[in-house]
Order: sequence, then structure tokens, then C-alpha cells
Amino acid sequence: MIQDFAIISNDIMKSYNGKEVLKNCTMMVKKGQIYGFLGPNGAGKTTAFKVLTGLITPSAGEAKIMGLDVIKNKIEIQRIIGSIIETPLFYNHLSARDNIKIHLEYMGIYKKDIEGLLKIVGLPNAGEKSVNQFSLGMKQRLGIARALSHSPQILILDEPINGLDPMGIIEMRKLLISLSKECGVTILISSHILSEIEHIADVIGVIVEGTVVKEVSMLNIKDSYPNGLEEYFLSIIKGGKECLD
Repeated sequence: MIQDFAIISNDIMKSYNGKEVLKNCTMMVKKGQIYGFLGPNGAGKTTAFKVLTGLITPSAGEAKIMGLDVIKNKIEIQRIIGSIIETPLFYNHLSARDNIKIHLEYMGIYKKDIEGLLKIVGLPNAGEKSVNQFSLGMKQRLGIARALSHSPQILILDEPINGLDPMGIIEMRKLLISLSKECGVTILISSHILSEIEHIADVIGVIVEGTVVKEVSMLNIKDSYPNGLEEYFLSIIKGGKECLD
């Protein structure tokens, strides 16, 4: 049923300077799922995320978030999604607390346990520290905190574990699984670290040259590919005929 899906894109196209970056890009993400979005560099992952979050307008096609059109309902959609697209940007001279406070005020939210939120993402006692003192990993954690701060129904995360140390990656994995399984948050996530996607994803979508060529459950991949997601992914990128339908 169509109402079971949080994210739907139909034949999305996007061109820059005459070059097609997305070509008939179609994908469907069920509510409450963790959808791992994979593809080689330059395949169009970040562009697809920018379309879904309303940062750019598609050249053609249609995309909907919780039934809302990403072009016509841009403001409403901003209230139900949290996102990290490329490298998170902050007011570096301000504290972590103030950066999140500004975001919340933009969303019309004036009461929030910001310290509790920072603790959840692994930044306890960092609220008063200015962001220009943060490492890359700390900025990634702060980006997750900001994305979560207004309690979104959907998270769209572009390489969210960049810069995290091994413990940070494990903590982020647990957090995302908890948000999905216990809170019903829909998560669309890209990462070059295939093993992490394999740990958390319910469904895998693979984009090649701007087109989503496969959407397959992680369980089916594990059943059919002894070496797991890496073997499956490489078989698609290399044009293998044994890929799952």
C-alpha cells in the first residue's frame, strides 16, 4: 500500500550544465525502515538526497515525503525530516548548545533538553564549547544531534559516520537501530563503509550513473551472497548477471 512508504521518488531527473546526474531515479522507502543507499563516487547519492530534502529542484519527475510533494510542500517537509547532507555546517564561533538552539528556534521549538540530546550522541559536557574547537568526529556527532533535535519522523543521512572513531561508529550504529526499531523513525543513509550498512540496514538500494538499479532486502542478500553486502555490491557495479531481482 502506498501509505506504507515514507519516501517515494518517481523518475527523478537532475541535470547540471547539460549533464544528467540523476536519470529516471526511482526509489521507495517504507516507514520505519533503515534503507542503505549505496553507489560508487559520483553515482548521484548526494544529489538524490538534496532533491528529497528540498535543497535542489529536480529537472523532472516527482518525489514525496510522507505523501507531501518535495517542491510544493517544502516547509512542511523540513519539519518532519532531519538531515546531514555532505559536511555539516555550523556557526563555528558559537557553542554547540547555541547552534542547536538556533535550529530549534527556526523550527518553532523553544523548549528542549539540549544537554540530554548532546549526551545521546556522545557529546556530554560539550554544550558550552565553541564549535571551532571541535574535531571532525565531534562535528559529525553535533550534526546528528541537530538532525534529531526537532524529533523528525525521517532521517536522511549522507555519510554520517565520517570522522568517527571505532567506538563512535559503534555508538552511532546502536543509536540509529534504536531510533528505527524503538521509535519508528525512517532512516535513509549512505556510507562508503559497507560493513556498517550491513549491520543496520533492512533494505539496500544501489544507484549507478544516476539510476537506482536495485532495491533488495538485506535478508535476501545474506541468504544469496556468502560474503555479504560487499560481494553483492561489487557484483552490481561490475554488471554481474547473478544479482538478486
